[in-house]
This record gives sequence, C-alpha cells and structure tokens, in this order.
Amino acid sequence: MKHVIILGLAALVSAPTTAAPAAETEKVAISIASFVDSVNKGDAATALTHFAPDATITEDLAPFRWHGPEAGSDWLTAMQKNGERMGISDIQMTLATPTQVLVEGDRAYEAVPGVVTLTGKGQRLHETGTLTFALEKQKGDWKIVLLAWGGAAAAP
Repeated sequence: MKHVIILGLAALVSAPTTAAPAAETEKVAISIASFVDSVNKGDAATALTHFAPDATITEDLAPFRWHGPEAGSDWLTAMQKNGERMGISDIQMTLATPTQVLVEGDRAYEAVPGVVTLTGKGQRLHETGTLTFALEKQKGDWKIVLLAWGGAAAAP
C-alpha cells in the first residue's frame, strides 16, 4: 500500500489539479489510501473513522445505497455477507494513481481507479473500476461524505 501512496503523491505534485496547497491535496490522497488500507486489512473500526456521520455509499452490491450514521458499518457488513455467500476468502482493493484530486476550502473530491481482487472457490476474479469520493474537513480531518464505486463485473 505504501507504494500506492507514493505513486499517488508523486502524481499530485507533478500534475496539480487544484488551486489548493499541495499539502491539502496530499492529505486527501493519504486519507483515502489509509481508508482503503484499513478495509483491505479487515480493520473495520479504523475504516469507519474515515466516514462522516451523514455519509452516502453507492456500489454494485444490493441494496446499492447506504446513507447516514450506519452507512459505513452496514456497507461493510453487506460486503462481508456477499463474500460469504459467494465463497470468497479474500477481497483486496489496489488503488492506482488518482486521476483527479480537488480541494476547495473544507470540501474535496477524489477519483481514483482501482482493481478489486476476489479470491475464492479456487479462482481469482478481478473488477476494474473507479472509486469516487467527496470529502469534508471536520475537526482537521478529511471525512468521507460520499463513496461511489463503478466498474465492470468481476471476471477471471
């Protein structure tokens, strides 16, 4: 995960996409990378600290939308149950370099391509897509107010 953060930060420094100080765009990218790393490790408690109380999550897993104070935990539970149903033993998200990071005051946006690798029942499947985030700075920390995943269906 450390190499993903370094690649993302290098891209931010070499191709700034916002008038905000580079330090703030770096903080946004680091916050998102930390969130994904926590999810990959199965550390739900840490992952949930990244969400704002009014977060909305949209992704290709029924019921497709979660909102409010329990959005993060309900989404993680839905992913776990779906994995169990499918016989998945491991789910990992690998982030690429963010395609865009924008910061305006206490609001931010990040779009980052990624690959989800699912392992189970003797095979590995991959989903390629984009994670899109809207964030809000709360008490000095960037919190996720919107997380959306969009991409192709899992395939070998």
